Amino acid sequence: MRHDDRLATVLRQRAATERAVRTQFRQLLDLLGDRSLSVEPQLLEAAWVRMGAIAEILPQSERAAILREAGWRFRSPALAAYLAEDGPDVAAAALSRAELSGEEWQQLIPQLPIRARGFLRLRRGLPAEALEVLDRLGIYDRGLPLPLAVTETQPGGGGETGRGEAAIFVNGEPVDTLDLDAEAVLDAEGQTDVTSNDAEEGSSDVEAEVAVAEQVQNPAPADAPIAALVKRIETFQRNRTARAAAEGPDSVDGGSAAFSPQRPVAAFAFATDIRGKIDWADREVAPMIVGTDLASPLLGSANSDDDDHLARAFVLRLPVRGAAIRLRGAIAIAGDWVIDAAPSFSEIGGRFEGFVGKFRRALPAVDPQAKERRRRAELMRELLHELRTPVGAIQGFAEIIQQQMYGPTPHEYRAMAAAIAGDSALMLAGFEDLERLATLESDARHLEEGSSDLTDVTRKLIAQVQPVLSARGASLAIDGGTDPYLVVVTRKEAEVMLWRILGTLASAARQDETLSLELGNDDDGNAVLLSGALPKALGEADNIFAASTRIAGSNISSGIFGAGFALRLARAEARAAGGDLIREGNRITLALPLAQDKGAADNDADEDHRREAG
Repeated sequence: MRHDDRLATVLRQRAATERAVRTQFRQLLDLLGDRSLSVEPQLLEAAWVRMGAIAEILPQSERAAILREAGWRFRSPALAAYLAEDGPDVAAAALSRAELSGEEWQQLIPQLPIRARGFLRLRRGLPAEALEVLDRLGIYDRGLPLPLAVTETQPGGGGETGRGEAAIFVNGEPVDTLDLDAEAVLDAEGQTDVTSNDAEEGSSDVEAEVAVAEQVQNPAPADAPIAALVKRIETFQRNRTARAAAEGPDSVDGGSAAFSPQRPVAAFAFATDIRGKIDWADREVAPMIVGTDLASPLLGSANSDDDDHLARAFVLRLPVRGAAIRLRGAIAIAGDWVIDAAPSFSEIGGRFEGFVGKFRRALPAVDPQAKERRRRAELMRELLHELRTPVGAIQGFAEIIQQQMYGPTPHEYRAMAAAIAGDSALMLAGFEDLERLATLESDARHLEEGSSDLTDVTRKLIAQVQPVLSARGASLAIDGGTDPYLVVVTRKEAEVMLWRILGTLASAARQDETLSLELGNDDDGNAVLLSGALPKALGEADNIFAASTRIAGSNISSGIFGAGFALRLARAEARAAGGDLIREGNRITLALPLAQDKGAADNDADEDHRREAG
C-alpha cells in the first residue's frame, strides 16, 4: 500500500516569490482537480485555505491565464464549484476546462451562481444532462436569436455572410452566436469577456444576454444596422414569453415549475455585506430578497425589540439568535420570519465580511393549554424513565433466582421470585400505557398510518373473549354481516385499540348479560362506526373515562389501571387516528376514518394469517 503525500508536500512549501506562488497554484489545481485524490479531511481543508490565500496574492487575470493554459483539464466537481465562486475571468476559464460527467453537472449547476451558469450557456460539448438542467433553470438560448433576412458587413469592408443572418465578428473572424464557445471568445487576445458587471447575480436573463452581445460585438461601421440588435432582443423576449405561456401558470420566466413566487417558502439561506444588506440568497428567493437591508429597523417585526436586536447585532458583530422579522413582497417570502445568523470574517486578516445565516418561518402561536399538556407529558416521560430502571433491575434479578442461573434455589424462593418478576412485568406494561396516554393527549405522538379491516379484527377479538363470557352465561356478539370495513390504522394498532374497548366491555358484563355491537358506515360515508350498549356496570358510572371507574371480580383485564383508564387511552388512540370514542347516553361508539387502500389491508390480514399458522 502506498501513501499519497503529494498534497502534504505541496502545502509544506513556502511560496516566497511570485513565481513560487504561480507554481504552487498550478500544483494545487492539478491535485485538487484529481478526483482520485484521497487525503485526510484536515489536509484537504488546509489546501482550500491555501487556495484562498493565493487568490489574494495572485491577480485574477494571472489565475485565469493559468487555467486557460493549453492541455489543462480537471475532473473534480468540488474544484469547479470553488472556482465558479471566484471572479468572472477565473470562473469562465474554469468552467470551460471542467470535464465532468452528466450526473456531476446535474448536481453542480443548480449550486452555481447565476453568472457562472451564463458562462456554461456559452460552452459547447456539454452532456445532455447538463443542457437539461440549464433549460430547467431558464438558461435556454446560447445567445440572442438572429432575425432572418438581416445581414451585417464585416468591419473593414467585408461582404455578406450569405446565410441570411447577421454575423458578429471577434478580431475580424465571424462567430456564430447560436453556438458560441466561451473559451474561444476569451482566448481572442484576452480582449473580451463573456459577461460584465452588468450581468451580475440577480440580473434578468435578458440583461445578461444583452451584456453578452455587447461584449463580443466589435464596433460596427456607420451603416451597420443597430436595429438588428434590437430585433434580436425583441425576438428573444417574444420566444421567451411564448415558452412561459406554453409551460403553464407554474412556470416563472421559463424556469422550473417546481418553484413559484406564489408559493410560500419555508426557509432559505442568505448572506449580507458589511452594511447588513443581503447580497446572496438561495436561488429560489434571490430575486425577491437580495438588496434587503437587515440592519435597518424599517422592515418592521412583531416586536420592536427585535428590530433593535438586529441593528445592534450588526453594529457590534454579534450572533443573531431567533430574531423576529416581517418581510413584505411576493407571497413566497411575505410574512413573519425568524433569523439565525452569525458574523463572517475572512481567514486572512480577520476582516469582517458580513453575516451568514438562515431565514425560517415563524411558528404559529402556541395554545397555552396545549403547551401545558406537552410540559406535563414531558415530565411524565422523565418520571417513567427514572422508574423503569429500578423496576427492570428487580425483574432481572428475580428471573435470575427463578431460573436458578447461579445455582440451586429452594422452591419457595423460586415461587416468590416468579411472582416478583410477574409484578415487575405488569408495572413496566403500566408504565408504557401511561407514557402512551401522555404523549397521545399532548399530540407528541401519532399512530402509525396504514389500513386494516375492522370487521375481521373485531370478530377475532370477540372469539377470544367469548369462551370466558360463556362460563358465566354472558355473550358478546356483532351485527353487520361480514363485509370488510377498512380504517386508517395498521392492523396492530387496531387490535390494541379494540382490545381495550372490547376487553373492558367483556370484563364489565354481568351474569347472563348479552352485549350486542353494530358495525357500519356513518351517514356521510367517511367513517366506520362500531357502537353498542354499555354493560349495566359501566352504564351506572357518571364518567366512564375517569380513572376511578373500575370493574371488580372479572377474569378479563384490559389493563392494570382499570376500565376508565383503558377507555380513556382507547379514546386518545382513536383521536390520534382522526376519529373518536364517545359516550351517548347508555351507548358507546368508536368512529374511525374510512381507508381506501384495500390491498394494504389484505396484506396485513395475510401477514396475520401467516403469523398464526407459524
